[in-house]
Amino acid sequence: MRLRTPRLAALAVCLFPLLWAGGAIASVPPARPGWPVLVVSGPFGPDAATLLRRAGGHEVGPRRFPIGVVGHSQDADFFDRLVHGGAILLLDAGRMTAMFCGADV
Repeated sequence: MRLRTPRLAALAVCLFPLLWAGGAIASVPPARPGWPVLVVSGPFGPDAATLLRRAGGHEVGPRRFPIGVVGHSQDADFFDRLVHGGAILLLDAGRMTAMFCGADV
């Protein structure tokens, strides 16, 4: 019985960050067409700025974020081109910023 406790503790230590990250991502609002979008690329492939350029969008803002870039395009199929290009997440950049800063959007 003594061996089960360390195994359970190790399992909890390994699973907690994954569950926390999943919950954090699920709470961020999804992107809306016509609004700025935070493009997050996968670890193996083109970076988010390259995906944004290939999809016909342009960067918004003076700096890049560690997890991706904020971009914008008025093209109707902009999101489809980002997803087919390799973007793993498309998040609503405007509402996400307001959410983290405490604004009620």
